[in-house]
Amino acid sequence: MEESFLIASIVIITSVIQSLVGIGVLLFGTPLMLILGFNYFELLNILLPISLIINFFQFINDYKSIDKELAFKLVTMVLPLIAIILTLAKYIQFDFSIGIGVFLIFISISKVLNFNIKSIVEGRLYLAAMGVVHGLTNLGGSLLAGYVSIKDWNKIKTRTNIAFCYFSFALTQLITLFVNDKSDFNKNNIIYIFVGIIIYFLANKYIFKEINESKFSNIVTVLLFIFGIILITINL
Repeated sequence: MEESFLIASIVIITSVIQSLVGIGVLLFGTPLMLILGFNYFELLNILLPISLIINFFQFINDYKSIDKELAFKLVTMVLPLIAIILTLAKYIQFDFSIGIGVFLIFISISKVLNFNIKSIVEGRLYLAAMGVVHGLTNLGGSLLAGYVSIKDWNKIKTRTNIAFCYFSFALTQLITLFVNDKSDFNKNNIIYIFVGIIIYFLANKYIFKEINESKFSNIVTVLLFIFGIILITINL
């Protein structure tokens, strides 16, 4: 009962964040559940379907806003690496958390000070790192947010592209887990999915639609900074 309550609490909090910016369930839920003692593959089976469904609702109505260049890079570079690295994850012991945390803080500060970091974030190495990090740690969404945050897009296009990419991440991971006989779906997972869906529709109606473009950009920047601090702190 206590475990179910903790998971539900994590789902509610992270679903609110994901409903606003397109990421959150995996990005914040993964380290929280690891701290609580969940196995990496166990938490994937709980969180991935929730993230998948929320992202689907986020991008399906605004699919025309999906950036074709980003979609091409996603399919050709990021998704294959996610599948390969996730397959090998049980054999690899490497923690990117502190490095990612420092980089997220760097991106958030760069946005505030108007530093031009496009050459770094739009490079092939960055995209490759996104695939490797997500396959191994489930934290590639932080790098995805960093990539999208430098674009001069409105809040709808920003959230739509993050949601589409994150949906693709989750779908690739679920397929990879199934192929490698790591999928484990039970009736409790269905409850968590419904909780996530309800939170999405409430947050989308009463919070997201009331946020203007400036506030949305600030929220993304602050979240990047906060998550960077969290990643560094919990791994010191």
